[in-house]
Amino acid sequence: MVPIIQICDAVMAGKLAQLCRGLGAALLVLAGLTAATGTATGAATGAAAAERASEGSVYGKYLAGRHAHRNNDAVAAARYYAEVLAEDPDNELLLHPAFLVTLAVGQIDNSVPLAKKLLRTQKRDVLGNLVLTLNAVMAGDFAAAEKQLSKASRRRSGALLVPLVKAWTLAGSQPDKALAALAPLKKKKKFRLFEAYHRALINDLAGRTEAADAAFREVTAKQDFRSLRVVEAYGGFLARQGRFDEATAFYRSYLEEVRDPDNPMILEALQRSQSQQAPARLVPDVKAGLAEVFYGVAAAAAQGQTREVAKVYVQLAIHLKPSSAVALTLLGGLLDQDERTAEANAVYARIEHQTAYGWRARIRMADNLNRLDKIEAAAKLLRSMATERPERIDALVALGDILRGHERYAESAGVYDQAIARVGKPETKHWTLFYARGISRERTQRWPEAERDFLTSLELKPDQALVLNYLGYSWIDRGEHLDKARKLIERAVELRPRDGYIIDSLG
Repeated sequence: MVPIIQICDAVMAGKLAQLCRGLGAALLVLAGLTAATGTATGAATGAAAAERASEGSVYGKYLAGRHAHRNNDAVAAARYYAEVLAEDPDNELLLHPAFLVTLAVGQIDNSVPLAKKLLRTQKRDVLGNLVLTLNAVMAGDFAAAEKQLSKASRRRSGALLVPLVKAWTLAGSQPDKALAALAPLKKKKKFRLFEAYHRALINDLAGRTEAADAAFREVTAKQDFRSLRVVEAYGGFLARQGRFDEATAFYRSYLEEVRDPDNPMILEALQRSQSQQAPARLVPDVKAGLAEVFYGVAAAAAQGQTREVAKVYVQLAIHLKPSSAVALTLLGGLLDQDERTAEANAVYARIEHQTAYGWRARIRMADNLNRLDKIEAAAKLLRSMATERPERIDALVALGDILRGHERYAESAGVYDQAIARVGKPETKHWTLFYARGISRERTQRWPEAERDFLTSLELKPDQALVLNYLGYSWIDRGEHLDKARKLIERAVELRPRDGYIIDSLG
């Protein structure tokens, strides 16, 4: 049988011949994709096949780009799509996905010519018009930005984004018109929090403190739970007005209500307010306001499990405000979810280390280094952090957990010792720390000490199924306290009736 590529080359000419050659490349990719189903080895085979296919034809590069995109490798996808468009610039089929993936990897400047091409045929495309609007803003041409934005559709995502972006393009010089631009968002219940929050920020920027305060109160009153970003914004606003006692109470209520007592961002803000130190304005200019728009929409999209959309918007936020710790944190988290661990760490490294966001980012970086089997690098980072902040235990806990996960139980027990020494009087939230040290001690044949840790853990939080099961099973295994052990495990089963490990203990 004559190979399909030879037949095509023999009877076709021009672009149709190129299509046939691409068909041969497609077979390579499809073979790789078929092998990729369900196995890491297959995925590697698929990637290799895609790479081979990309070397030969525009169609091979297109398929390689598709393969990379489906495997969450947006950087490679953007490269392949750019190569295809360089060879076939009028390819409308590829233009939109190439535009989106270029945005998703943060190549905003490269997306501008793609947006212009896209708008030739899709004149009201929301994202295309937004990119050109932001391009005008970055150039300082707000009149051109407003004119460009007027062309965007107000349907679907445009119903939220166009009013918000219009408001901020006006906020620097015409705050009344900016607030009027927000007004349509009040008509839809799902957009009211966005409207009130940005009304607060615009009034604050304009120096209208009473109106800003009223809008912030509207946001916090409507929320079922308080957004960390809103807490940062309103708490900082209160502190800048000299209302330090109110700011302090506001921060404390967040820590209590959200049950996040060790949140480094709020603890840092709380310390400032107690010392009567006012922070800088969260949104000091129009670009920062626009960045806040795109960060907020990205955060909402991320909660809705639409990561690809979230990546596009958060990259726009970072383009507007490259130092935005909150946006970089979100982007790193999205990459983590896609298992793009090294890329996530590169993003976390861009966050200023000495800030509270930088602290949390470095904890994540250590976890990622562990995932990449760079255990010693992770340990070195966490030990350095533990020395840097002797009042905190989270770096030590993370280090202990990593060492315990690699069955380095003696070392992990020692690290947990250091963390517990920093605690002072244990609270309910510390039950996990004693449980983890108990496991490490039990695995190193230090049973009396391990037993004390498990009992302490249960004193702090009596109905913890994991601790009940571990202690009960250990007693049974040792032939000790059999009646007590059975009761512990029976209680664990009541608490977690579908946990196979616990049911197995009872059996």
